Amino acid sequence: MPIQQTDLITRTSVVPEISQAEDDGSIFSANWTGLSAGVAGTVQANGFIGDGPFGLTTGDHDGFRFELAAGWSVSIDMDASAFGLHNGESFDPFVQIFNSAGAQVASNDDDDGLDSFLTFTNVTGTTQTYTVFVSDLDTTVTDPNNSGASTGSVNSPTSDLGFYRMFINTFDPGNAAHGRIIVGTAGADALDGTAGNDVIELKGGNDTSNGGGGNDVFRWDMFDGSDTIDGGGPQSNVLDVLGNELGQQFTVGTFNGFGFLFTANDLNGAKTVTVNQWIQNLDVHGGDGNDNLVVGASVGSDLQTITFWGDGNDNSVSASTATKAFRIFGGDGNDILVTGSGADKFFGNDGDDFMNGGAGVDELNFASLGRDVNVDLNITTAQNTGGAGFDTILNIENVVGGSGWDTLHGNTVSNYLIGGEGNDKLLGGEGAANTLQGGTGNDTYFVEAAGDTIVEFANEGTDSVQTTLTSFTLAANVENLTKVGSSGFTGVGNGLNNIMTGGSGNDYLVGFGGNDTFIDGAGANTFQGGTGNDIYAVQSNADTVTEFVGEGNDQVQTFLSSYTLAANVEQLVFIGSIDHTGVGNSIANTFTGGAGTDVWTGAGGTDTYNFRTSGNGLDIVTDFNADNANAAEHDHIDLTGRGLNFASLAVTTVSGGVVVGIPGGDAVFLQGVSAGAVDANDFFF
Repeated sequence: MPIQQTDLITRTSVVPEISQAEDDGSIFSANWTGLSAGVAGTVQANGFIGDGPFGLTTGDHDGFRFELAAGWSVSIDMDASAFGLHNGESFDPFVQIFNSAGAQVASNDDDDGLDSFLTFTNVTGTTQTYTVFVSDLDTTVTDPNNSGASTGSVNSPTSDLGFYRMFINTFDPGNAAHGRIIVGTAGADALDGTAGNDVIELKGGNDTSNGGGGNDVFRWDMFDGSDTIDGGGPQSNVLDVLGNELGQQFTVGTFNGFGFLFTANDLNGAKTVTVNQWIQNLDVHGGDGNDNLVVGASVGSDLQTITFWGDGNDNSVSASTATKAFRIFGGDGNDILVTGSGADKFFGNDGDDFMNGGAGVDELNFASLGRDVNVDLNITTAQNTGGAGFDTILNIENVVGGSGWDTLHGNTVSNYLIGGEGNDKLLGGEGAANTLQGGTGNDTYFVEAAGDTIVEFANEGTDSVQTTLTSFTLAANVENLTKVGSSGFTGVGNGLNNIMTGGSGNDYLVGFGGNDTFIDGAGANTFQGGTGNDIYAVQSNADTVTEFVGEGNDQVQTFLSSYTLAANVEQLVFIGSIDHTGVGNSIANTFTGGAGTDVWTGAGGTDTYNFRTSGNGLDIVTDFNADNANAAEHDHIDLTGRGLNFASLAVTTVSGGVVVGIPGGDAVFLQGVSAGAVDANDFFF
């Protein structure tokens, strides 16, 4: 199926996500959450705790800024997962809230745990801006006005200690329709959501939970009990799983016709989550360690999306027997990702990954990467995908590039290739018909299949097609067309200003509307510009230029030693220093010569001979008409811009006509004209 524009963003989530910037450790540089005063909502902030901004060992604290209207509250729920600690390092996440003056108004440490939860209410009577900071307890914020000012960590870490996910929820406590963050206890809880979009934190004990209305997120980790959940309705609900630093085995199996059974195993044993119904998205963050996710052949019909994140180690997803469509994020390690017959989406990250899409029409998406991407779907071994690692790509049909200058190459099946931002190169490949979409930037399309479709929208750059086909018509919003090869070719433009270049065969190029430029290859070619002011670059007298009455002011440019303008073409320009012979037609022509001795014959009409710049040498006009009374045939010499007048010229009678000497070394011989017939009316100054 076609790739939708929404596929170019990131993973599926019912909660907007933000990631911390590197230098976000002050109330001035903190990340803006989008949570404005008077608007209820929840965002998820993801990040890492460890070394400070840009690798400094002063400690790391990440800030996220939001607004609260008077009387409104914020709930903050932060879960963390430690990486493999060493050299005596400890990991104890800590959450603090500061006002815009830099004063701490709330905090939570959760003792030595990895979770923190707090709720704060704005009681000032006016709208206020606050910043929540998350850090390690040993690097608590001492000066929120300075991103480098924390108390030093015990071990001054030089790398990340762990990963965190933090939900920030703003709401009016008096409005029951506003979603909440609901947190369980260490016991067996019954946690039911509201009519709004809730985040439900399952804790120790075997809990039961029903999300109620809204798009809800159920959070579960390996420290929780074996729980039972129900999404509460046909909204977009998520089971959000956080692993730990141990290698884990996750399994998604069949429970009933609607739900599924999720099992997590590590060295400490197994835990399960029984999903009755209405969970459409499973979001698994494996944490540190080498994690595996196995998906059964027939999970419940409600589950639509599985997202699997790793944290820099080797992870695998095996869904080879599955029939549903999954979205898979492999993380930054060397991952093995295998899916079944669904239309799956793989999201490219760092590491040397192995990705096999199985039988469905699958997509590999690099839209989140801010660099050049190179993918060739013909290659079945590891390939350098351009900074994203050496990846093996099998049974994947569609590719979305990054924000750089991408090169995407299809194979023999139908491919959908999207370049996104940057000046991209898209090669559909031979065989089946492809869809190529460059996006913004000046993109180049290499077309080898007759059924290929090119998608460009207005104002997305100056785009070009190069093709080996025998005929091609430019799609809307594509500017340039080039024939590659020696076979005869028919190329058709559109209403834009097209540049159309022939190959080495006999080509027929048609421009239609716009101010088009035609560039000759070898062979005997036919050019037809249509309406607009067209330019023809002609290299052979075997070429034919076709223009009709009223189709603009058109021009032929040529290196040939002689050329005669076709009907309805207005201008002839000789290029180069050789001597040329040019002949016009019955309409008003403009002639521009090169540095040699050019011989011009106007052949009727009010013609103009261009001497606006010096360096033309001596030119000859065989039929110059100096009759002022004959406006329909009166010719002119154009000296505009040279600062001259008639008195500046030297008009000399010679055998057969007159020579007009022009300051700067140029001259024109007007054959058959007497000196008395030449006056200021014959010139444009």
